[in-house]
Amino acid sequence: MVKFDTVKLATGADLPLFGLGTWLSTDPIAFTTALKTALDAGYPLIDTAYIYRNEAIIGKVLQEYFTSGKLKR
Repeated sequence: MVKFDTVKLATGADLPLFGLGTWLSTDPIAFTTALKTALDAGYPLIDTAYIYRNEAIIGKVLQEYFTSGKLKR
């Protein structure tokens, strides 16, 4: 897996400087493919927001990856 640079937050947590933005991801098939490609490449961060209205797709893909063991919390 690729190592991504991080920035240390005031809380002490490390935040990756690189991630997948999900705004304007309106095509479910293309977005699912992009999300899986990013996860397979080791992207450490998925930028989400309720207003994007794509949490169902993200949740489905994450559930698939957690269940299969491809991704761990």
